[in-house]
Amino acid sequence: MLAGGATNISAEVIEGQGMTEVAFRRRGRWLSGLKMIAFLLAWMVGAGFGALLLAASSDSSLMLWVWLAAWGFGGLFVLNILLWQTFGTESLISRAEELTIMRRLVLITKPIIVPAMEIRALRWLADDPTRKVTINGWRVAQTAIEIATYDLQLRCARGITEAEANKAIAAVKQRLAVSWGRG
Repeated sequence: MLAGGATNISAEVIEGQGMTEVAFRRRGRWLSGLKMIAFLLAWMVGAGFGALLLAASSDSSLMLWVWLAAWGFGGLFVLNILLWQTFGTESLISRAEELTIMRRLVLITKPIIVPAMEIRALRWLADDPTRKVTINGWRVAQTAIEIATYDLQLRCARGITEAEANKAIAAVKQRLAVSWGRG
């Protein structure tokens, strides 16, 4: 989250027949796409250089094989992060009997279904204690929406402002058939 309450997450409420979906979208997706293209070009140059060294070497050094494997795995890890920033979406889908946290990356989906009766609290966290980010030795607060059940705490929409989170939480709570207490 940036100074002054600016964020790169927006909450879009979509009302449907028997369900409410709150889609969390990242702003600046095209910039992330440009970063991804630049990264892919640099990654391919580095991998090509390693493969060229490996092909030119007559003894097929173990060090080059290890370097090329590490380069490949590291590149795939960073590519996954860039793909999520560019194409990934997260949403809360509420029905009277359940709440679904849906994470989508192009065609890959990961739903987490929580029965409505198991939800204890649905709230905005000003600082998520499970996520630690430091800059120059100072801890930076990481906001999120928390869904607390009797067994676990789920978090979504990391980096969302309080106003956007309250709008999303109100829309989700309105659809769920749960009597809400404090929290």
